[in-house]
Amino acid sequence: MGTLWSSLSGEPLASHRLFQTDELETARGFVASKFCGHRLDRVTATDHFDACYNHVSGHTLSLNYLRYGATVEIEPGELGAFYLIQLPIKGQAEVSNGAETVWTQQETGSVLNPTRYTKMRWFTGCEKILVRIDRRSLHDAAEKMLGQSINVPLVFQSTISFDQPKTMAWIKKLVTCVQAAEQGYLFGKSQSLGQMLVEEELLTDFLSSQPSNISHFWNDIRHEAIPRYLRRAQDYIHDNLSDGITVADISAAAGVSGRCLQLAFQHNFGCSPLQYLRRLRLNLAHCELMKTEKGTSVSEIAYGLGFTHLGRFAIAYRETFGQSPSVTRDQATAHQNCRVSRK
Repeated sequence: MGTLWSSLSGEPLASHRLFQTDELETARGFVASKFCGHRLDRVTATDHFDACYNHVSGHTLSLNYLRYGATVEIEPGELGAFYLIQLPIKGQAEVSNGAETVWTQQETGSVLNPTRYTKMRWFTGCEKILVRIDRRSLHDAAEKMLGQSINVPLVFQSTISFDQPKTMAWIKKLVTCVQAAEQGYLFGKSQSLGQMLVEEELLTDFLSSQPSNISHFWNDIRHEAIPRYLRRAQDYIHDNLSDGITVADISAAAGVSGRCLQLAFQHNFGCSPLQYLRRLRLNLAHCELMKTEKGTSVSEIAYGLGFTHLGRFAIAYRETFGQSPSVTRDQATAHQNCRVSRK
């Protein structure tokens, strides 16, 4: 695998195997059940057909790993209900979505727009991570970001260029999600608020990183939708996550009254400034617990992030992620020990 995927050990999402087969029609049927009906043909009868599909679902999107082994032609037509992001980790493919044709390889991916006709050729040895995103959910996320209705279908540039900083940051988050899904922390049976927040972040970050027919509109409106003082407040919170900051501290940094700040946060983020702060701390605590080394205590992590009451931290953590902090830590440690023992 290339350097982007080097942190993935072995076959991605191997713990979520849906099928492996040398029968073309069996492969077509399984893939169609998770995506849509399509034509699937082998280009050369002598190629070794070895299809493998791993899949795990969330609320609004699914993570997938797919290979066919042999060179194949795939023609789904218009996808209709979903967008499909294709990120090659090995090999090459030719992907046509409407009038755009993309030659995908390790540094170039593709987006299939659901309103455009699609046909593809995956060459021998091609392996991809696919992200299926519900069309309605992505549209709703875009409207929420812009703060107004969008009366046209979202259409993205078909080419995903890995050399763009925002795109690279999004892919790194995706890799982390794949790892978490492999370990059972996210997707699959994990239907907690934390899962929903992760999916929302993937959707909004993709909207802001991948060029589309609303990119210029988003860039124009973004600065008007969120006042400068609110951005100053966000920056202050991010810079002082571990400190015992108050609404008065945040409003002073923003240069507005506490009342104005409260109303602005409620309007733009649906929460108070301190709820916003707590959410960021909880997400960071979750990340720290998932990568913690044996012997690190939950209290060390909690206190280090500015939580002063362990009981309230534990309750808030369970409400957000569906399990106690100690369970997250113990599962992460057990997984690390298991990986070490297999080496």
